[in-house]
Amino acid sequence: TFAPLPTVKASDVLKRLQTLGVTIANVQTVSVPSKTWSATQAVQFDVKQGDQLDTFLVLTYDSAAQAGIDAFKASADAKYRTWHVMQTTNALVLSFPNTPATLDQMVYSHITQYLVAPYRDFLPTSTPGK
Repeated sequence: TFAPLPTVKASDVLKRLQTLGVTIANVQTVSVPSKTWSATQAVQFDVKQGDQLDTFLVLTYDSAAQAGIDAFKASADAKYRTWHVMQTTNALVLSFPNTPATLDQMVYSHITQYLVAPYRDFLPTSTPGK
């Protein structure tokens, strides 16, 4: 059996990315729950790496099941169905449709290393701290 995955807040994910040295700007708290999201906390921010810059949205929920429901709803929503969506533990991470793959991969990798890898021995935990 696997150890349970942690439950986090959107602000925890943002702090972790900042601790790892990810360049973050334009942080905005998003009001939730809303007509679109049933999340308990949400934050939107820009990530810059080299000459690449794009926007990410992190939403967190009381449970992974609730995050899964919103991930499904996002796939049918006119605004969000073209966004990139990643669910891990009780969090959803969305990025704009034209976000460079390298930027998506960097952010998603850091989040996976933070939320899943320490609890699953088959995943490497190589993301260094600052």
